[in-house]
Amino acid sequence: IPNGVPYRWARNHPDELALTNRNRPIKMPSMASQIWRRDFAGALRNFVRHFETCRWADNIVGYCLHRNCNECFGYDMNRGRPDGEFVDYSRPMQRYFRQWLRNRYGHDLDRFQQAWKTSDITFEKATIPDVAARVGLEARGCFNCEDSRGNRVSDWYRAYNQCNAEDLSYACRALKEALAELGTEKLVGLMHGYVDQTTSSYNGEFGHLEGCLTMRSAHIDFVHAPHTYFNRMTGQPEGNHLSRYAVANWHRHGKYVVDQFDMGTHHTPENAERGTTAACVIQHMRRGIGNVLQTGTGLYWYNGGPGNYDNASVHGPALWSRLHFDDACYQEAIQSLTRLVNDAAITPGESRTEIALIHSTRSLADLNQRDARTVATLLNAHFRSLTMGYLGTPFDEWYLEDFEAIDRPYKLYIFVTCFRIPETVRARILNKLSGSGATVLWLYGSAWFNDDGPAPDQGEALTGMKLRKVDGRNHAKAIAAHIDHPYLHGMSEDMRRWGTDIDPELILRCWGHRARPLD
Repeated sequence: IPNGVPYRWARNHPDELALTNRNRPIKMPSMASQIWRRDFAGALRNFVRHFETCRWADNIVGYCLHRNCNECFGYDMNRGRPDGEFVDYSRPMQRYFRQWLRNRYGHDLDRFQQAWKTSDITFEKATIPDVAARVGLEARGCFNCEDSRGNRVSDWYRAYNQCNAEDLSYACRALKEALAELGTEKLVGLMHGYVDQTTSSYNGEFGHLEGCLTMRSAHIDFVHAPHTYFNRMTGQPEGNHLSRYAVANWHRHGKYVVDQFDMGTHHTPENAERGTTAACVIQHMRRGIGNVLQTGTGLYWYNGGPGNYDNASVHGPALWSRLHFDDACYQEAIQSLTRLVNDAAITPGESRTEIALIHSTRSLADLNQRDARTVATLLNAHFRSLTMGYLGTPFDEWYLEDFEAIDRPYKLYIFVTCFRIPETVRARILNKLSGSGATVLWLYGSAWFNDDGPAPDQGEALTGMKLRKVDGRNHAKAIAAHIDHPYLHGMSEDMRRWGTDIDPELILRCWGHRARPLD
């Protein structure tokens, strides 16, 4: 169910549309618009009544909400370009932001002014940061709140993402209530709450930083999404299949997680997301089922044809043409994989892993957006997909903000992107892990902030590491001109793409040998 704006509604409610920094309304409601929420709830009621009273009602097991601008329930307007358009500067969002700030700082003006590092601000005068501040073109350092702006950019991204989570939860609630009015109960879900943020956009703009709130919503039964786009192809360098969710945490809250296998078959018109042979596609399918067996997720194959998505270019344009996965070369594999899953009798939440990755997507609001994609990609994508993949053992994933939900011991806890750890969460971590005998690995910048700002002393009390800020930008980068360079001695041919002419911004990974700079 998409929730784009009908033309007549947009014409009658121009002030309720999302507004860009160029004062241009877009064809989407402001996620903070109470008028839109009211009217959309009414439209959902009519929509549900229509389908639940038709002859196909018994075939409908649930409803999935999308947002038209981005089916992942985000706006994502700028696609990572500093010259792109940014939302949302509308009146509803401005009102929401000011009220969010009052709640955030407990209506304490002194605390608010200290956090924003200015005595000239009040809750009534607070405004949404301009694009230059959001992009971080003039920021010093990796984190937003370490310069003269204080928490203002971080607060905006937290408010923006929380509003998105509240908006989608409201829509799911309206859908549940519409079903209840008809005396029926069905599943309601959406695509939201990724722990691996998109690498093609600024993390804060994508709208998924408060996925923990979505996970806790009583009105949501399931979530689904394409499995992570990073390192998914075979030979890239090895490829793997990871869910985009902290699956163990969602299962702990009784939610069902479904991965979308959206890679093309060898029949699909050529693109970067397909297997070039039937054997390659079957390997991708097996890899996806392996993730099902390990995590207990669901899995559906989405890009089955004809063509790529809805491009009817292979088997013909007829509605019931044969799909790509109907081909005999895939049927035997599908049947054997189905039997494997059925025989395994997977129960979501019954994990036997010994490693826990702890994410704080909320902390990504603190990253300077200029550097956010680099840092988040290294920690979320490279570490999660490559480093953990090379480790060769399964792992569970949890939200830092829901740390108390971890109901089983692990031998190794790895804290990823946990830059801001509030005092209440610090206490929970110490209470759970002190004396447990577990090993704890803190990645870059862990516990650098408390709830209000930098607090390296508190970080040291938690992590045992002394933290300090170096006022400068220092990038360690290895550039390999050719495979015979001494620095690359022992590295296989297929690994030389990393840090070379293919993508010089990626950190060079050299595995299984001893390497040291010689010049």
